[in-house]
Amino acid sequence: MKFITLNLIWIIFCSFNVFADSIYKIDGNCLKVSDIANVNIEIPIKCGFDYGETYNLHKYKIRHLAQKYNIPAEHLKYHDSITIQRKGKRLDDKKLEEILLKSLKKRYPDTDIEIEKIRLAEDIYTNEKGDITLKLPEDIFGSMYFTINNGISDFNVYAYIRGYKNVYVTTDRVYKEKPFINKIERKSVEITNLRDEPVMNPEDYISNRVIAAGRILDKSMVMDKPDIVEGEKVKIIFNEENLRVTTEGILQEHAYIGKIVRVKNTSSGKIISGKYVGDRKVTITY
Repeated sequence: MKFITLNLIWIIFCSFNVFADSIYKIDGNCLKVSDIANVNIEIPIKCGFDYGETYNLHKYKIRHLAQKYNIPAEHLKYHDSITIQRKGKRLDDKKLEEILLKSLKKRYPDTDIEIEKIRLAEDIYTNEKGDITLKLPEDIFGSMYFTINNGISDFNVYAYIRGYKNVYVTTDRVYKEKPFINKIERKSVEITNLRDEPVMNPEDYISNRVIAAGRILDKSMVMDKPDIVEGEKVKIIFNEENLRVTTEGILQEHAYIGKIVRVKNTSSGKIISGKYVGDRKVTITY
């Protein structure tokens, strides 16, 4: 029984060595006749190898090539089927995480980033230097797919990214079209699932809806602060050729410089439209 076991182990060991020896590695992206025979024939057999890519060259193909190019049997390097593999360096998961984290921090220098998960669909090989480029989507937080290019092929990779940042959070309810004075505080929170970009200059905005306390202030919740608000008094200036008439008016909506705004003529009671030009003036040209 012991003798049989030892023989079995020896057979398995020899089989493994035969398999290991049957892998032939090439430097470039083409397998040439000179790679399988000791001849000076640089004709390609197969091209387009990616780094680390393998190709099974059957023994019948080797014999066919030998006949085609009149190669004596003693000049063949291989007489049985072999596996061809282009040389390459397998991209290590930890190395990929380092490269990805560096790219993310470059894009978001004021955000603490945590890579929770990276999942590769297949092994990725590169040149010996490990050169790769990354193509990241616009929105990188939460679940995302990004592309790795090794100089030859693109590979899709899944990752889950968490982000933490000092942002503005509401401390009290903010009503629609109201400023955020005394209603917000700045603190570090997770922004992974934030719907939009956080607002970093709240003094330039007013709310576009009712916002509950404890909400991260993002750009979907705000609108530009108007130059002058609805209900304010303005001067209405009528321009018609050489005639210029000025009267009082009341804004019917928020006004922004250079934009058309509705205003009520206090003399006639009519609501008309004109361009707000700043300095509490609305011009109407006929």
